Amino acid sequence: MRFGVGLAVAAGLVACSPPSPPTAEAPAFPESGETQVQLNVNEDLPQWLLIARQTNGGAIYWDRNSIVRNAESQAFVWARVEFDQNQVREAVSESASATTTQIVTYRITEVRYRFACAEQTFVITEQRYVDGDGTVAGAVSYAEGETGPPQAALPGTAGGLLFPIACQAVAQ
Repeated sequence: MRFGVGLAVAAGLVACSPPSPPTAEAPAFPESGETQVQLNVNEDLPQWLLIARQTNGGAIYWDRNSIVRNAESQAFVWARVEFDQNQVREAVSESASATTTQIVTYRITEVRYRFACAEQTFVITEQRYVDGDGTVAGAVSYAEGETGPPQAALPGTAGGLLFPIACQAVAQ
């Protein structure tokens, strides 16, 4: 399935409050050629840590177990945006014989960021859509360049909030 790249998870942000428990299992890590980053954090903390609340009622989390890095000074991290209302997205599946359109309803989107730490930019490499019961309603992996050019990790955006978390352990 192909989902439109509506990655505007970086809305205005307000004060944080305690996170709700995760509703879906985190993706497996690390991938080939990547090294798991071990953080010095309290093991009693939840896997998904709140980093911001959005003004529209949503919340942005990061997976403390998901940070990996590679020799090219890149860091990868999963983020989760939990919405206070169901979201709807059109999914298009293409095959040699037909194109099918399906409407997907979800409450959570999980996004894997790849940061170029030296350049302070990122691209989205994967995205999962999870319904309110924790069932994955859809997922997509993006080919290089499919989500557009690298984006700047600007302050006040989801990428800007995740950048120092993902890249602090990467030698620049």
